[in-house]
Amino acid sequence: MPAINSGLAAQAVHRTLNMDVVRVVSLGDNRTSTSFDVEIAREMNLRDVRRMNLTERNLIIPLYAKRFTVRFQHARNDIPPARWAEQIVASNKLTQTILHTTEFNDIVPDIVAWEGGDGTHGTAFIIELPQEDPNLFPGIFAMSDEDQRTIVEEIGDLLERFQSYELPLRLQGYGSLRLDDNREVVLSGSHLAPDSPGPFESLEERLRSSADVSRAASQNHPFYEDADLRRRVDRFFDEKNSELMAGLDCTQPPCFVHCGIQLQNIHYNLESRKITGITDFGFARIDHPVVEYVHSFSTFAAALFLPFDAKLGILHNCVLREFPEEEFSIEELTQSRLGTWGKYVDIPRLYRLARHFHAYLAVDDDIIRPADCPEAELLTYLVGIYGAVSGRARLSGGLETAAQKEREAREILVKYLDFFEV
Repeated sequence: MPAINSGLAAQAVHRTLNMDVVRVVSLGDNRTSTSFDVEIAREMNLRDVRRMNLTERNLIIPLYAKRFTVRFQHARNDIPPARWAEQIVASNKLTQTILHTTEFNDIVPDIVAWEGGDGTHGTAFIIELPQEDPNLFPGIFAMSDEDQRTIVEEIGDLLERFQSYELPLRLQGYGSLRLDDNREVVLSGSHLAPDSPGPFESLEERLRSSADVSRAASQNHPFYEDADLRRRVDRFFDEKNSELMAGLDCTQPPCFVHCGIQLQNIHYNLESRKITGITDFGFARIDHPVVEYVHSFSTFAAALFLPFDAKLGILHNCVLREFPEEEFSIEELTQSRLGTWGKYVDIPRLYRLARHFHAYLAVDDDIIRPADCPEAELLTYLVGIYGAVSGRARLSGGLETAAQKEREAREILVKYLDFFEV
């Protein structure tokens, strides 16, 4: 596989658009991709469009465009390249449909073309029109409290649009997203664990599959040189997990979840005071609405953090059971992963921002919150132990050595096993 660099980005644009490239600037990484801003010699005109190397994977005609964002699947991502690209394209397309008739109708970037890494290029990539406005991280922390509140309220409105979209028949269930032969967005098995089954008709089926994937991933983990720990984990999967599944009473239907509504993925125009872009569709899917809170909002401390991860239990309880009316000490948060953000914002201000976000959600009866879902607490513990079993627990900030990280990861797993009494 070729090295991902500015030359590869220029090559992808030149080969796809048949235009000379004059400038390439790295935009850095997100969770699944490495991105570049690429500028061509001039705005594309009709003659240029006719000379494009058009394929079935060209999605829009970039007339008058001069700059593009090229996203490559980065080396740390082990999702099969074709699934990585198709998942993002399908999620992008569905999000445009969801937001088409709303105030957010133009915030999803248009994808010009994509390739799944199965052609002569050898590397999966996506070419899209660029975001003109900056993202919110870390700039939001230098804004006034009033501006911050305006932004998180807009994010709350965006969440409502995702949750309230009525899924068509082909998307009813649980799973990742792909394109069928007619380029319609349909459900699929998880693109994150390609060998797993799916899509799933029920939340119970989806969770059982996650448990199987987690257990399989744990087999060679250093934790399990401890025979007693291995026995406890086996007892959880063989006995307790099935018992929990049988008692799971799901009250909410699935919905579209972006799983990446973070400050670095939200672009904002300061003059209009409006969200102008959203990116990072690499984990989007159809799932239980609580899943959005687990995977989004962490960059402004408003996520439903997992119970024992990263010393963030205090915020887990706040989001799950409402923020308390009275002020209280939040010194514990300075020892958590949030404490590593001290160069951007003080922790009390971050806490106030999270509190305001959830207060705003609480006054909108159309928004589904964790506190509205009786099954939310059990879901977070299950997601937490599935991650902890395979060594993927979220750790505290400031851990420097591999031994420190392994010790805390093991401690987190033991806390989950103690909670489930196995």
